[in-house]
This record gives sequence, C-alpha cells and structure tokens, in this order.
Amino acid sequence: SIGTITTIDADGKLRVYTSSGSQKAWMLDPAEVEVVEEQPICIGDWVRVKSSVPTPTHQWGEVTHKSIGVVQKIDDDGDLWVAFCFLERLWVCKPSEMERVRPFNIGDRVKVKHSVVTPRWGWGMETYASRGVISGVD
Repeated sequence: SIGTITTIDADGKLRVYTSSGSQKAWMLDPAEVEVVEEQPICIGDWVRVKSSVPTPTHQWGEVTHKSIGVVQKIDDDGDLWVAFCFLERLWVCKPSEMERVRPFNIGDRVKVKHSVVTPRWGWGMETYASRGVISGVD
C-alpha cells in the first residue's frame, strides 16, 4: 500500500493513512519504509540503486548499491540509461529500481569517505584528512 504520513511522533514513529479502508493510522518505523517519489526520475538526475532491490532487472555488472550515476537517456520502454564514471557504456535499469541522490555541484566541499579503503584512481598526495572543493562537473 502507498500511504500518506499524517503524524511523526517525537520518538520518530510514523503514523500513516492508507486508502485501505481503515480509519486508524498505521504506525511504522522509518527504517521500514521508503519515500515514493512524486516526480519521475529525469535525464540529468543523479541516482543509485535502491537498497531494497536485491538484483536489478538487467543485472548488476560492475554497479553496486553504493554506485552513483547520472541519467543520460530514457528510452521508449521507460528504461533509464545511466552513466557511471567507472563504466565505458551506459548501464540500463528500471526507474522503480532507482532513487535520486543529491547531485554534486561546483563549490561543494568534499572529502573521501572513511569506508573507502583505496579511491578508484588512487590517493595521489591526498589522505583521509584532505578536503577539497568541486571546481567542475563533467
């Protein structure tokens, strides 16, 4: 069922109304639900595979739940064609398998996540303590 949040308790419990006929609000733990996007994913959106998707329709290839890409094309069947910086070809997926992520913008301050053992293209002269500012987005 898809519902509408009517109340958020002080402890974070969600109270959700659904159109299933019940007059009572349904209580849910926020960790057990995901937001239903009102706006469809569009070309140019930054996306990743939803954590709730065990295996995408067109398989994983080198993409993982942590991979972030940019939608380049939406075909006539509605499939998304996504560019990932580590792939030479676009990766195809269903919109329902993906979620938007905050895009990176020029001027954003960034650092390497502590969960990254070795960055894809190496450390260069940088360390976990290094900070940077995005100067361009290709």
